[in-house]
Amino acid sequence: MMQFAFNEKTFLDYRIYTEKTVSSTNDIVMKAASDGEREGFVLIADGQTGGKGSKGRSFFSPPQSGVYMSLLLRPSVKAADAVRITTAAANAV
Repeated sequence: MMQFAFNEKTFLDYRIYTEKTVSSTNDIVMKAASDGEREGFVLIADGQTGGKGSKGRSFFSPPQSGVYMSLLLRPSVKAADAVRITTAAANAV
């Protein structure tokens, strides 16, 4: 696993890890969150063997065909308002 640190004056203290292939970036970041990882943990993979799309559907994500990334955020908003973060990120791409 490679780590890149951006120590500039940024919104978050990002810790970016890259992997060739993982089961699911989301599963790994959610596990890291439950283990106490702090906000700003980023995992980028070249491919996923068990990626998931919306509503838990399987997501085809072979190597060298896309960018598969999960970012750990711990926003100080109500759970009902957190969906706006996902919507904003999807619209930004």
